[in-house]
Amino acid sequence: MLMELIFIHSWRLIMFILKVSFYLVFVSFCLGDKILDYKEKQFYESDFFSYFPKSEWQKLNDNSKRENIFNGFVKQVSSVYEAVSLGLDLDPDIEKKINGRFSRLLVNEYYMKDFLGSVIPDGALYFCRKNLGKEVFVRHILVDSLSLASELVDSLALGKPFSNLASSFSNDPSVDKNLGSLGWVSLGQTVPVFQDHIFTTCLGCIEVVNSDFGFHVVVVDSVRSSSYSFLDKQEYDDYAFRFATGYISSPLKDLASKHDSLLLADVSFSVNRGVVTSFLDSVSSAVLKSENKSRSSVDFLALLNSFSGVFFEYKNNLYGGAWLANKFNDSFYNNVFFDDYEVFVRELSLLVLRDAVREIALNRGVDEGPSFTKQFGNIKRELLEKEYIKYLISSVSAPTKKEVENYYYKNEAEKFTNKSTGVPFGLKNSFASVESILLKDKQDQIKSSFYNSLKDENITKINKVWLYVN
Repeated sequence: MLMELIFIHSWRLIMFILKVSFYLVFVSFCLGDKILDYKEKQFYESDFFSYFPKSEWQKLNDNSKRENIFNGFVKQVSSVYEAVSLGLDLDPDIEKKINGRFSRLLVNEYYMKDFLGSVIPDGALYFCRKNLGKEVFVRHILVDSLSLASELVDSLALGKPFSNLASSFSNDPSVDKNLGSLGWVSLGQTVPVFQDHIFTTCLGCIEVVNSDFGFHVVVVDSVRSSSYSFLDKQEYDDYAFRFATGYISSPLKDLASKHDSLLLADVSFSVNRGVVTSFLDSVSSAVLKSENKSRSSVDFLALLNSFSGVFFEYKNNLYGGAWLANKFNDSFYNNVFFDDYEVFVRELSLLVLRDAVREIALNRGVDEGPSFTKQFGNIKRELLEKEYIKYLISSVSAPTKKEVENYYYKNEAEKFTNKSTGVPFGLKNSFASVESILLKDKQDQIKSSFYNSLKDENITKINKVWLYVN
């Protein structure tokens, strides 16, 4: 019985150790090396490569450049840490900014992925994913006619030197320098029709490719891995998608316009022309009655907020001026003003489109995708970094009257005297300027003090083995 208990406990201990070991290996695989400790917060390679592309980092052999980039990362993550510690991320105004950025990115990601993905030709994305990881060494001869191209194919088959034929017949402007050799070509460097052939032809085979430039007699000599093959899956797929969009033949503007028109019809968007026209008339009237007779003297949002009537219908709901005024009060808009019907309706359409697309994107889980998560993480960190620095600056007290007086009289001759007459400007006339100079100095000092604190190894511990190239 005792032996059985010992065995059971030993087995449980072994299983626990195996689970912990697996977890540590899994975390290490997903997150990479630990590269930084800031106070009690730990940061890993995955955190840094959200800040700076892994592919670009791996190319850097200059330690001073690596250090400068990494210092920027340290400044950002430490600022974000302090911002969160202070609860700045919960401040209503900052939350509003973050939510606004979230919505805009969501709409952008929908158009960049879902919309573009719907108009990429069948097979293009598969082709790009399949071939992105390689590059081919290509030689070509560019001619005007298919008959000449066919003759060149026959000549090459008979053993005529490619470079000689290229020099004699090719219309490529660079043929004198490259003798027909395009060198190593990776995906995205040539037009799709040419790309399709060079990435699918057999090594050493001679083909003729017809493009907008003419007829190409093409030979692929070699194949090797491209720099893209070393990317992680997310980056690899992102590049493949980007190159697949090159196969879209119709103008994107027309495709997007068709998509948006169908979407607006689907959500039952319709404008109440009479109300909108009446409102815009009141705006024009307010401008004419204003003292300066200019739009800057009219509070457009106040007029909109107080105007009664239904401006438009959307998803069987009715929307008035107060709702619009609230939307136009967003940081996305700056000094909003409309007095033209077509322009105003176009903006209403865009507003509704953004709202409709946001809902579609959320329903499709766009915000849960790795691309969105990475981008929004960067946006949020950049915003919180700026907000923390603003917090530091705003915490600086204004210079006292005594500080202003001391600075003025100490620097009167050098900074506050008319150079041509030699007459001082006087403390009263210079007070605001001195106050501004001293406040700026204090703000710079508090920023410098924060950044200098990051050099304290008790606060900031950097994995220098990882950072520097030996």
